Amino acid sequence: MSTPGPKQAIFESLAEVAQALGHSNRLELLEYLAQGQRSVEELAALSGMSFANTSRHLQILRRARLVETERRGKHVIYSLAGDAEVVTLISALSRYTGIKFVLVSPEELKLPSYVKNEVIKKNSIPYEQTTDLE
Repeated sequence: MSTPGPKQAIFESLAEVAQALGHSNRLELLEYLAQGQRSVEELAALSGMSFANTSRHLQILRRARLVETERRGKHVIYSLAGDAEVVTLISALSRYTGIKFVLVSPEELKLPSYVKNEVIKKNSIPYEQTTDLE
């Protein structure tokens, strides 16, 4: 069997990222990681998932290079790989749902409030385009 060409390799990498984003639990974990580094235990507690299930979802995100790990003693600490890029990707995908959803990166959280409001406006869908969830 021959090896895939460069274009096919790119498509396979993109498909891996798309598959990693294809589960609501993994999107929730990305949301928590957009707020800062967290251990598997913290993410499991926040999401209400078991430790094993949380760990499995994080492995998929790591394989897709959406998250990075750092070992601190017995704990593995997860963070977004390329905070701004992952936040931009999730924000862009949310525009297709018709639901206003904004992830704010740790760098953006440190900005003064008037700048934060501009970041949120820039990354948000206009109100008229959002779906009424009631």
